[in-house]
Amino acid sequence: MKTTILVFLMIIGLSSESFACECNKLIWAEWNKEDVKESMEFNDVIFIAELVSVNKDYYEFKVLEVFKGKLKKNEIIKGFYLTSCSGWPKKQRTGEWIFYGHYEQDENDEKILNYSQCGPTRSLCHPPIYTKEQNIEYWNTELEMLNNKFNKKVNLKL
Repeated sequence: MKTTILVFLMIIGLSSESFACECNKLIWAEWNKEDVKESMEFNDVIFIAELVSVNKDYYEFKVLEVFKGKLKKNEIIKGFYLTSCSGWPKKQRTGEWIFYGHYEQDENDEKILNYSQCGPTRSLCHPPIYTKEQNIEYWNTELEMLNNKFNKKVNLKL
């Protein structure tokens, strides 16, 4: 009986582990130019937005500036938790965000916006682990890279 319970617990442990998200690294945790360049290529949309709301089913951002993708300024976009790697903004992190997202197909073949918790999407006002000085330095470099890549003149000072 004890062996059966032990085997059962091991199977549950192994199967739940196989569904967990595995990031090679969290891009925002060790900011560098190469990761930002790769993210610019990989993602369908890149924009600066203000977090509008977060509830149990979805989150909403108001688009402030668009670097990449077919979004309009002041558009409200919804995002959803789709996979174990999906990001989910915290309600307390209000203000501007840099959003690197991609579209996924849902069961009705509709495009759903998603972002990876491993990627560079983050609050610009509440840096995840940086000091204020590091956050400003990284953001200024990233903004310059985005402006150059997408031929924009966005100016957002932190």
